[in-house]
Amino acid sequence: MISPLSKKTIKTVANWFQSHTIHIGLIATLILFILYLFYKSLRVFILNENIDPNFIIGFLTVIALLLSLIQSSNDKRYTYNFNLVNSIEEKGLAVIGKLLTMRAKSFAMLGNLKTCKQALDTNQVYKDLQSTTFKNDIDDNIELVTASVVTYFTEEGENWNKLQDKLNIIGNHNLNVVINYNENVNLIIKNNFRNEALHKIPDYIAESERLYADVDAITQQISENIVKKINDSKSKLRRGFNFSF
Repeated sequence: MISPLSKKTIKTVANWFQSHTIHIGLIATLILFILYLFYKSLRVFILNENIDPNFIIGFLTVIALLLSLIQSSNDKRYTYNFNLVNSIEEKGLAVIGKLLTMRAKSFAMLGNLKTCKQALDTNQVYKDLQSTTFKNDIDDNIELVTASVVTYFTEEGENWNKLQDKLNIIGNHNLNVVINYNENVNLIIKNNFRNEALHKIPDYIAESERLYADVDAITQQISENIVKKINDSKSKLRRGFNFSF
């Protein structure tokens, strides 16, 4: 039975030979060619065996052509993997950018709920100065970013969905409060009016704080995993051509 260490050693040696096929082949061809030119006994042996020197030259030419084909194949494989790594990095940075936008949005909505509560408690006029009910920053390219997560970072799909669910809950709380405040602002200022939605602001804030903590943690986790995958992909590209994602 082969030990894990031996398997690792065999794999390392095999990968080395695979990544140095061209160099080994060129050195072998060069050695044969030098021996043919400068080693008289070899030429005498070839003549005694009735081996046509042109056959030797043709044989070396064929080897050179095969090595050229191998090199061309490696170049194509490298180009493919290089483009793939670049694509992973591009999509990964887009996902991280959207994650940061989501986290900032959830923080802004939480702050807006607190601002509204403070205005109610002090009988001051409240206004959503950050326009937190608008979702253009979240919805912009969200389908493409989600597709990137599904295609390139499948393992992050579950956390990605959780993040959007938590953000939606905070958004619903925020939208509910903003709409109710704006619809009843005159009654609120004159008569200290409260309805069910406004009365629940402390509960909304408490839940939103918990959800924001989750959003922050998930954002950090997904971002770190994506950066790690990008760096691992670049390392694999540097080590050799043959790798998969």
